[in-house]
Amino acid sequence: MRRRSAIAALAALVAATPIGAAGDPLPARFLDASVAVDYPPPRYGDPETDDHSGQVAPVDASLENTVGALFHTAGTAHAAYGALGAYIEADAHDFFPGLFGATGSYARFEDNLTVTSGPASGTIEFVFHVTGFATYDDVDQLFPGLILNVDTTSDNVIFATVLDLNSGTPPVFPAGDFTSSPTHFTLGAPFHLQASLNAYIQAGGVTGSSAVAASVLYADSATITDVLVFDAGGQPVSDFAIASESGTPYPAPETAREDSAVAAVAALLFVARRR
Repeated sequence: MRRRSAIAALAALVAATPIGAAGDPLPARFLDASVAVDYPPPRYGDPETDDHSGQVAPVDASLENTVGALFHTAGTAHAAYGALGAYIEADAHDFFPGLFGATGSYARFEDNLTVTSGPASGTIEFVFHVTGFATYDDVDQLFPGLILNVDTTSDNVIFATVLDLNSGTPPVFPAGDFTSSPTHFTLGAPFHLQASLNAYIQAGGVTGSSAVAASVLYADSATITDVLVFDAGGQPVSDFAIASESGTPYPAPETAREDSAVAAVAALLFVARRR
């Protein structure tokens, strides 16, 4: 089985916004949601994307695409402050060498948070609850993957990755509660929180079965379900308050959206049809 890089699969789908140099103002709050399919043109047509980037209110994206009778894909993405969702499915027929491409759903939120009451300084950790799973017939033909990445910027630190979940090769898909690494804070000083979720499927250009399918179903994941605060001595603190630029009352993210739940049901029906 050929190994594939998850980063390579994302390259055509996601252009990450870099955090600025030390001392620069913190980035503004915003939300991204996009679903994209990318093939090498001109053989299969130009890439197609439903992209809703730089939004300030909760946003959804959806896309369905078919290349002749060869490759069908559909997906949705949902982004809200503290809550991300993404699902993608692909169904390939008459597979042949050279059918390369990738399809994926991407959601991201960025927000500025401030500890407004509590210890003068300390650390903060975020608990993400992740729910979802994947199905696939042959990873050499359709390779599924998931990446959850959480980064923070505080006290003139340019960029710190505090949580990185990657389904990897061979794929193992995460589910459960995951706690970020500590981020230092100073009372009254804002820090930046960025989280992104990407569900993707890569077509590998390998001859195989006449029909294969794959799906990555994380339509209502991941959500911040708890915030842990510790004082400078590492002792847990229960009496604290957090304000956010978006007005989101962390750790109480937006509840699951009905439309993304419908998307999850649609994906389950798709999987059932393939069995």
